Amino acid sequence: MKHTARLTKRYSRARFSLIVNSLLSVTLLVVLALLGEYFWAERNKQANIKEVSEQLYEYRAAVEYLVNQNLELTQGIAAYISLHPELSQQEYSNFAAQLMQGQHQVKNISGAREMVITHMYPLSGNEKALGLDYRDSPEEIEVVLKAIELNTTVLAGPVKLVQGGTGLIARKPVFINATGELWGLVSVVLDYPAIMAASGIYRQQTLNIAIRRETAPGRKGEVFAGAAAIFESSPVRMSVQLPGGSWVMAAEPKQGWNQFVVHYPIWLTALLLVIVLLGLLHRRYRNQAFFNQSVTNLIESEAKFRTIFHGHNAVMLLIEKESGQIVDANDAAVQYYGYSHAQLTSKKIHHINQLDPEEVKALRAKAANNQDNFFVFPHKLASGQIRQVEVHSSPVTVQGITLLFSIIHDITQRIENEQRLRLDAKVFEHSQEGVLITDAHLKIISVNKAFTDITGYQEEEVVGRSPRFLSANKNKPELFELIKASILRDGFWKGEVWSRKKDGTVFPELLSISKLEEPSGEITHFVAVLSDISKIKQSEERLEHLAHYDTLTDLPNRLLLKSRIEHAESRTKRHSEDKIALLFLDLDQFKLVNDSLGHMMGDELLKQVATRLTSIIREDDTVSRLGGDEFVILLEEVRKVEDLEKVAQSILQCMNQPFSLHGKEAFVSVSIGIAVYPNDTRDAGQLLTFADAAMYKAKQSGRNCYAFYTDAITKLADRKLKIANELKKAIQNDELELYYQPQINLLTQQIVGAEALIRWHHPEEGLLAPNAFIGIAEESGIIHELSKWVLRKGCQQLKKWQDNKLNISLSLNVSSKDFNFPDFITDIGALIEEHAIQTQFLELELTETAIMEHPQQALFTLTQIREMGVSVAVDDFGIGHSAIAYLKKFPVTKLKIDRSFIHELESDESNRTLVATIINLAKSFDLSVVAEGIEIAAHEQVLIELGCDIGQGYLYSKPVPCAEFEQLLGTVNPCHVD
Repeated sequence: MKHTARLTKRYSRARFSLIVNSLLSVTLLVVLALLGEYFWAERNKQANIKEVSEQLYEYRAAVEYLVNQNLELTQGIAAYISLHPELSQQEYSNFAAQLMQGQHQVKNISGAREMVITHMYPLSGNEKALGLDYRDSPEEIEVVLKAIELNTTVLAGPVKLVQGGTGLIARKPVFINATGELWGLVSVVLDYPAIMAASGIYRQQTLNIAIRRETAPGRKGEVFAGAAAIFESSPVRMSVQLPGGSWVMAAEPKQGWNQFVVHYPIWLTALLLVIVLLGLLHRRYRNQAFFNQSVTNLIESEAKFRTIFHGHNAVMLLIEKESGQIVDANDAAVQYYGYSHAQLTSKKIHHINQLDPEEVKALRAKAANNQDNFFVFPHKLASGQIRQVEVHSSPVTVQGITLLFSIIHDITQRIENEQRLRLDAKVFEHSQEGVLITDAHLKIISVNKAFTDITGYQEEEVVGRSPRFLSANKNKPELFELIKASILRDGFWKGEVWSRKKDGTVFPELLSISKLEEPSGEITHFVAVLSDISKIKQSEERLEHLAHYDTLTDLPNRLLLKSRIEHAESRTKRHSEDKIALLFLDLDQFKLVNDSLGHMMGDELLKQVATRLTSIIREDDTVSRLGGDEFVILLEEVRKVEDLEKVAQSILQCMNQPFSLHGKEAFVSVSIGIAVYPNDTRDAGQLLTFADAAMYKAKQSGRNCYAFYTDAITKLADRKLKIANELKKAIQNDELELYYQPQINLLTQQIVGAEALIRWHHPEEGLLAPNAFIGIAEESGIIHELSKWVLRKGCQQLKKWQDNKLNISLSLNVSSKDFNFPDFITDIGALIEEHAIQTQFLELELTETAIMEHPQQALFTLTQIREMGVSVAVDDFGIGHSAIAYLKKFPVTKLKIDRSFIHELESDESNRTLVATIINLAKSFDLSVVAEGIEIAAHEQVLIELGCDIGQGYLYSKPVPCAEFEQLLGTVNPCHVD
């Protein structure tokens, strides 16, 4: 009876649902019809706008083309005047007549020498304009001065003409070619109604078009063509770009924009759908009533079955076979699915199993083919959780209706366990790292394929053995005890060990060992994961050597020399009778040899110098090369300063012997500066500076001699102070200039970028390269002002290139002093915003030293730079703190291989190997590579073979002023954008 009452309630709910659904359906279809009308109208409107925009685009392009085509006349007449500044009116008329032979819309073209119109063509009808002084007209002189200031053509107008009528006036400054002085201006008067007619605007019959000034000289916002009312409606607007400013062109259809209309087919279709839907709902209601009555009869005749059904602990459902409607559910099903009984019996089974009836049929057919008597479905609970269930169904026929009596078991955990086991097996087998598993007694029970690939041992050769047989003799005897203690204490151990392969090869291995335990704490297995790190170790050793040794001579570099000086200082403090001496050597005639015989011979000379110096000193002393032709000798345990004179004499005699350079003799001398610790300073770190100063004193004394550090260093300090003061004035007086050296894509031979290099036009000393003042700027703190100047000028130039549709990158050098300056990031951000540049074409170059001075601060700064979209290049890579770790950690985008690696690239195999290592390392971190110092085609060929991306060097061009660089862009296939 309870079930019968429940079904009666369900019948009432179905009737109420029919009424509600009918109302909702009608409302929904009306809304859909209205939306259809709206989107139809909106589509027509957008099509109308697109059509107007396409027409207006053609007229705008025609106007811009006609204006610029006519203004090309100014280029020719200006060039002619710059070559013939004293030309007569007749000569001017003859040349202008030739220029204006073709089709054009030019009324006249005049020349104004020193702001006064002195030349005119045609002269007839324009006589009143002769003698016009631009300085007498405030409006005229403003545009004239703007054209002179920008050194470009500036278009103004339409304006009233002195000789009558109106026209557009384009003015271009003219500079005398021989002296660079301002001659005056060339003015072209354009017939703008003729331009409008030639563009087709007057002939078209479909649009209302108006034009007004935007940024072009004249009254801003003035409408000079068409009706001003067009701008007050909702027209399509486009900017007309002109020399020195812009106009705004607006258009709307003469027939007006499309309006909203009613489409009767849409409403008729909606009405038909309402009728059909109401019929379907009514039919469903009748079917549901019939079905409920049938189920009532079934339930009342099956009371005994119902008692068993509801009292059982297993999840059970009664489902109508054809429709999938859930007829009944027991208490266990209600509790399992989380729905109330009423909610559950109002659903169809595919609402729960998330499958449509066709998918259910396919699963049942597959199970039947496999002779299974159960099915696996994903069932969704009321909480939204998906559970995998196993369903066993039996058909039951009641009053001619087939029901499915389904018993459901949750097998989610079992399936997850099986999937996890399959996944673990795949990971174990396909892992790129070797995996070894032992039992609790350290006997190998399994290894994967990667283990075999690394060690050479097959699984059957190692199973049952202790892993100790893999250990090499290079490991410490106590290693295994340390590993065992760590695992028992912490549960794991990780570190580097030496292992032996099947063929006897010993290799470094990264090893991680973990223990597996039962819940009781009993150890059941040990798992070891290992990987061969031979290549990583080799790369680190190569880069470590690069970091501390000169690549050309293999002598210690500045970094290693500094370390040895510090070590010597510590030892000297313990033995007070000992002294330290630094001999700073500079070759006197090296530049002559380098320029006359070439860089290859120069490099060979440096190698022989290194060999001679090494043969002279004691084994415990150090010969290092700082770079170029500068060498430093560190002498330890010096007892008498007089002994240093003997060493210096020996060096001078040795260097005075001729050098044989592939059959040619070369002679060089050497200047030596000597500084002694603690005689000259109590800080050994200053020895290099003092020895350098003493070397310059030896140079001034005539070269080929030595000098001890004296008070003459004061003169050097005065010199630095003088340079520092003059450099401040140079920044204010605009005595600085950026030169540009192109960067070439080695495969396409296109210019893809440029490095900006600062030059100083010193009023007394002429053109100075950066090495003459950058060091002093860093010492005195002027480097911050200097760098701001470089960044500002660089951004200005990059903006000009981008405005001219050149997508080449510009690289600006950043000093380590600036990189760690608090306002560095703020200054860059302000310049980017001020000049509105595309940041992906701006690149900052930093040395390894700048990055590694303060690694944590560097990481923070570099991250901020990259977030701006600015690229970061590491300059002089390979001669500083080169390390894999920082390449992976720091967000850099490019490596620049130092020129010292390139000079012997085609002849020195070891040098080639080092460059290849750097390129491969960069590629592995997805970094671009630039090779500096390419001077011969052989260098380029080798770098292309090694996979280098970009080249830079004298083979392509030396650093040149901007004008010369832009000429190169026209001859070396620059990357233009449309």
